[in-house]
Amino acid sequence: MGNNSNNTQQHPLLACDQDPQKLCIGFDWLTEAYSASKALIGTTHNIPYILVKNGGSIPYNNNNGTSGNLRLMQDMGQLWLRSEVTKLDSQIRHNLSSAMCLPPFLVPDTEVLASSPHLVKQLVYTKKFIIVIPNVVIQELDELKRTSGRVRDTIRWLEVQLRSGNRFLRTQRTTERKEIPFIKYPKKKDKEA
Repeated sequence: MGNNSNNTQQHPLLACDQDPQKLCIGFDWLTEAYSASKALIGTTHNIPYILVKNGGSIPYNNNNGTSGNLRLMQDMGQLWLRSEVTKLDSQIRHNLSSAMCLPPFLVPDTEVLASSPHLVKQLVYTKKFIIVIPNVVIQELDELKRTSGRVRDTIRWLEVQLRSGNRFLRTQRTTERKEIPFIKYPKKKDKEA
């Protein structure tokens, strides 16, 4: 770690003899640190200071010429760490909030109930969702029960759950329906033109 070696480059923040204000220029993370902690590092009449959230300032002691710069660098590092922690904290909160926005109602189709009824059972037993079985799915399961034993078992399980009044599993009500808009396809003449 010889200081006489001219080949080794020193990081600008470690060069204590430079003006602290010049050290701040060009560092993107300093801007992030300022926005995260609402503090700004600067100099007035060559006396380094930090502007803090409430508008006050914290002066640095400059007893031996370098202690103020070292403290300035330490505080800049702390501001950067604070900004990183704040950024990670907000990312975690965002991820948790997006994970918590799951829909309360799940509507399985016939294929799920016929091929993977265990998945529907797991969702019912978690007691986090209300599973709504559409009338069309019940009709299709009724037709499929003639050819598949698994579908017959699924229908039996559904009947037991519905009779017992499981509040996390129910059938579609007559008022719960969504009209499918009529799609008008273009005529052959219009396609060729």
